[in-house]
Amino acid sequence: MRAWAPHYRHDAWAAALADFGVEDERLAHDLADRFGHARRARHAVFRDSVPALEWARSQNYKLALITNGAPCLQREKLAASQLERYFDVVLISGECGIGKPAFPIFMQALELLGIHAEEATMVGDSIERDIDGARAAGLRGIWINRFRRLPSSSRPPSVIETLHGLPGALAAM
Repeated sequence: MRAWAPHYRHDAWAAALADFGVEDERLAHDLADRFGHARRARHAVFRDSVPALEWARSQNYKLALITNGAPCLQREKLAASQLERYFDVVLISGECGIGKPAFPIFMQALELLGIHAEEATMVGDSIERDIDGARAAGLRGIWINRFRRLPSSSRPPSVIETLHGLPGALAAM
C-alpha cells in the first residue's frame, strides 16, 4: 500500500484533469501531494471520544481498535488524534491481511486482549463492517449512529447517537 498509494493519487488526479481536457503532469503531481497535506490537516476527533475512552479506562475495560485501511494512513490518523494511548491493542487490516467485517480480525483482537467473545462488545459506526462482523465472531454490538441513518439490517443492534450514551448502552446489555 505504501508504494501503491502515491502513484494511485497521482494517477487519479491525472485522470480527473484529463476528463476536463487538462494534460498537465506537474499539476497532477502537485494536487496529489497537496491532497495528502490537506487530509492530514483535517483529522478531527469527535468531542465525545476522549471522555468516553477515559470513562472506559476508569472502568478497567480492555480496549481494542480495529480499523480497515493502509497502515501508513491509519497510523497517521492515530498519531494526529493522540487516541492510540487508550488502546491495549490496535489492529489495522493492511497489517493483518484481513479486515472488517471478516470475523478473524475480531477473533485476533479477542486473543490479544485475552478475553472471550461473550465478554466483548464492538462499538462502531458501520453496521455492515463493525457490528455484523463482530456478531459473526460472537460479540455484542453497539452502533454509533451519529448521523441518524436508517439501519440497513432488519435486526439493528443497540444504538447510540453519541459516545455519551455508551455507559447506559453497556449497562443495558
